[in-house]
Amino acid sequence: MITIKVIFLAILQGITEFLPISSSGHLAVCQNILGIEDDSSVMLAVILHAGTLLAIIIYYFKTLWGLLEKKNHRVILLIIIGTIPAAVLGILIKKAGFAEIIFTNMLIPGIGLFITASLLKWGMSKNEGTNEIKDLSFIQAITVGLFQAFAIFPGISRSGSTIIGSVSQKLKRSEAATFSFLLAIPAIGGAAFIETLSYLKDPRGIGEQFPGLTLIIGFFISAVVGYFSLKLLLHSLKKGSLNAYAYYCFALGSIIIIWQITEYFLN
Repeated sequence: MITIKVIFLAILQGITEFLPISSSGHLAVCQNILGIEDDSSVMLAVILHAGTLLAIIIYYFKTLWGLLEKKNHRVILLIIIGTIPAAVLGILIKKAGFAEIIFTNMLIPGIGLFITASLLKWGMSKNEGTNEIKDLSFIQAITVGLFQAFAIFPGISRSGSTIIGSVSQKLKRSEAATFSFLLAIPAIGGAAFIETLSYLKDPRGIGEQFPGLTLIIGFFISAVVGYFSLKLLLHSLKKGSLNAYAYYCFALGSIIIIWQITEYFLN
């Protein structure tokens, strides 16, 4: 039964990580419904995110390899700078002990989905820019990084917010998507590294609920499904509209908020 739950969540993660509908929001809600314990939910989410990180590396392998050329070293610096806001906010939340609260309060993803929907509608209403990633200033990179930082909260799509953040800085939409997913590599990789170190020190929570083989299966399923979801998002951007995802976020956010309000008064 545990394996079936993890497989379901891995498929969900693969679909929602790249489509701008918030993987963390969907995982938080589904883990709550499936009864996955709080002490292991964060680590499970990190492992499934690591699977989609593999999908990014595979899809953008040529781009990543090209960054090793001297002429592209500035892009690496822009990625590092753009990662700083999320890293700082993530560490602060972790140190303050707010991570479990953020991922278990179901009202947060409901509100976050409304924010995602609003961002998508706002961003797609803007005219497409003409700049490439290498044209970004350091201030613009930090600005996009701030969009990514707020996506730590469940319900706020990381891909959606960073793409819209990049579009707001006059990047072409294709370049905005590329920069979004390049930023995801250190963001997801860093979170996975920190959580792995944390659970290596005290592995009881994750090990008791999820066998190692189950986690490995979940990792690879999220990678495969994520790869095709990434392609679907890029296809949607080429068509010039993310409105369908915005409407979905509005609808799901409404359902979650009504569910939580109803549950509060019934209890």
